[in-house]
Amino acid sequence: MSSILSFALLFILSSTPASMASPSAPLTIITEEWPPYNFTENNTLTGFSTELVQLIMKDLNITDKITVLPGPRAIKVLEKSKRVLFFSMVMTPERKPLYKWIGPFGEQAIYFYKKKGSTLKINSLEDAKKVKSVCARESGLVSTLLKANGFTNIDAGVSPESIYLRVILGRCDLGIGETPLGVSFWLKKMNQPQDSLKQTNLKLISSSLYIVTSKDVPDEEIARWQKALNKVMASKKYSSLKQKYIGSPKVP
Repeated sequence: MSSILSFALLFILSSTPASMASPSAPLTIITEEWPPYNFTENNTLTGFSTELVQLIMKDLNITDKITVLPGPRAIKVLEKSKRVLFFSMVMTPERKPLYKWIGPFGEQAIYFYKKKGSTLKINSLEDAKKVKSVCARESGLVSTLLKANGFTNIDAGVSPESIYLRVILGRCDLGIGETPLGVSFWLKKMNQPQDSLKQTNLKLISSSLYIVTSKDVPDEEIARWQKALNKVMASKKYSSLKQKYIGSPKVP
């Protein structure tokens, strides 16, 4: 009798549709403050990437909470913990083998900025290395790239506001850290005119944007996220998000 029951149970399990199978363990979903892609406004997490991820989660019937962490801490959680998903991530050759990648879903570039009216000619990294000071964050991708390229004139700032305000006040020759849309966002937030800063011709990095996970997340789960992302990007909702967060702001 027990063998018959075992066979019946095996038959039921083998014929259960994939949609009814046991769900994966919850994901730890994290992000950082990086407007206009992911940021907190009026105590609510918002942004282009945030709303995009929320649409994907809705499609996949995922209700896990999104937690905002400081950038360096978020990267540590991504690297040290299991079943972690992070957005938005810029792909570099060094980062590519460290995570599993979902995307791309957008493009970005990070330029050096100078004060309005500055006569500095910044067309190469060598030009930027020769100025007295370059305001940038103490850690993160931009700081890593600057140091890797031999910059010794970095004046570390804690926040984008402090970085760009110091450039506006003439306390730093150059500032770098955000995309053009991010710079526009912070100028608005600081009640500074959009032309307070001048974008130079020098670009430190340009790359597509991705969602990434820790390496332990199964490939089939990554494929489900990618499929859901592709579905969202093919819809009118994606076009609306681009217009809302990317199409409207003016590049300073």
